[in-house]
Amino acid sequence: MIQTLQSAPDTHPNNLTLVTATQTSLTLRWAPLPVSEYNGSPETVGYRVCVRRADGRGEERLEVVAGGEAPEVRGQGSGVSGQQSETMLEGLAEWTEYQLKIQAFNSIGAGPWSTTLTTHTKESGTLTHTHTNTLRHTYIHMSVTLAGASEELSFLLETLSF
Repeated sequence: MIQTLQSAPDTHPNNLTLVTATQTSLTLRWAPLPVSEYNGSPETVGYRVCVRRADGRGEERLEVVAGGEAPEVRGQGSGVSGQQSETMLEGLAEWTEYQLKIQAFNSIGAGPWSTTLTTHTKESGTLTHTHTNTLRHTYIHMSVTLAGASEELSFLLETLSF
């Protein structure tokens, strides 16, 4: 009988994609490693997501989506034996571009990083009031919040009839 030693995963998870984006969060999904790629005990396999702003501001952040023998639960910091394939990254800045990558790990070490996915959080902005009067003018009042700065915008649109 030949026994091989455990080692860190040889490959990274595939198909890192954006599922949803809000103003302050991104939900990601990936294809988990096949069991044959674990290179160790399934109970020790997990994933690490690297998050950094594309403009280089702020610190790089690592989010761990751990393995384990619990039933699969979607969300940050939970998973099942390397099969967890979705996580939500929260506490991000509004309308900001981020670079994301993922790697698998086990009790021996971490595998290689995936290629980088570049995406961004959403911006906020709401239309708060629209009024049309009998003089065929349309007055629009908007309250817009972009990157934390709030501006009140008002403008008049005149409708011409021939």
